[in-house]
Amino acid sequence: DWSSDVCSSDLNNGIYSHLEKLAASADAPVALITGKSVKGGATLKVQWERAEPRAMIAQGHWTEVVVQEDLPEINLSYFREHARHFVEEIRKTKARPTLLMTWAYARLDWIDNEQIAQAHRNLGRELGVEVAPVAVAWQRVLRERPDLDLFAPDREHPSIHGTYLETCVVYATLMHTSPIPLRYVAPGI
Repeated sequence: DWSSDVCSSDLNNGIYSHLEKLAASADAPVALITGKSVKGGATLKVQWERAEPRAMIAQGHWTEVVVQEDLPEINLSYFREHARHFVEEIRKTKARPTLLMTWAYARLDWIDNEQIAQAHRNLGRELGVEVAPVAVAWQRVLRERPDLDLFAPDREHPSIHGTYLETCVVYATLMHTSPIPLRYVAPGI
């Protein structure tokens, strides 16, 4: 068992499909079973109000559950409140919750990657959960590889490069190991 991704984009086939392939490409392949509960543009507040994400968590067969807030789309107060709700539900099933730290984008410029990272770190410490630092990796790639476009044409969602980066960061966080030696590379890279 691996995870239920309670709020992630299906763009580029979603990170869950790439995680399965990434883990399977190891010298000692790991078979991940992933699930998802997504709704386009939904914040954790919207996801909490839907029955499906909580029902999937309550099934109790997950070992890991990744919770993703689109922080530029919502305020910090709602993020803290609803991430806390999800973490409490996840812990009831004995699964391990992880917060996925998303990235900033220009349309909603009230928060930058550094502020997103700090908000996730603070909440991660407060709730005692790990954080997959995607915004930190995103910022580093933008600085070190400006030729590599992590954004899709809408300049908010990830390109295939952004999805692959997100996948690798989540893999490293959950598996506590580097994805560098793995053979899988997302199509289009």
